[in-house]
Parts: sequence; structure tokens; C-alpha cells
Amino acid sequence: MTLAVAHRPGVAAEPHPDVKAAAHHVVPLPMLDIASTDIRGRVAAGQDIGALVPVSVARYIETNHLYKAPGPEPRSTPWTSASCNAPSSTASKT
Repeated sequence: MTLAVAHRPGVAAEPHPDVKAAAHHVVPLPMLDIASTDIRGRVAAGQDIGALVPVSVARYIETNHLYKAPGPEPRSTPWTSASCNAPSSTASKT
């Protein structure tokens, strides 16, 4: 397994020693000031993540019920938009 590492503003550019000890590859991506912990927290709180992740990621999180707090299912999720409900390019056409 190889870890993918992306940099964030305000965080040391050098990977953590635990990451350096594992196989890893630094991926040159635009630096976003958001942590995965923040995204998971927003999902658990039912907040919008549409501006923070690609549509396919939001769809995957919703479909697989990731990061949700225990409790009753919400009627709808705020990050589900018309674009999230659009058929994917891998969907079979009838």
C-alpha cells in the first residue's frame, strides 16, 4: 500500500514521521484550507460539503452512509444537489 499525501496551507510541508516511514507519494494538488476531519464533522452534523469535495465524493459518502452520527436517518442531505443525482457516466443506458 502507498499513501497519497497532499499539502494544506499552514501545515508543515514535511510529512509526519509515521507517514515518512511508510511508502508514500506527495500528490501536487491545489492547497485547500480544509482537513478531512472537518469534512467528516460536517457530514455528521448534516452540513453541506458540496463546495469542499467533488460531486462523486459527496455521492459516495452519501451512498455508503459514511461519517453519519448514530440516530434516525435524515429525510434528505444538504449536499445532495441536482448534480449529485445526475446519472454517472458509468451507469448503463436503457
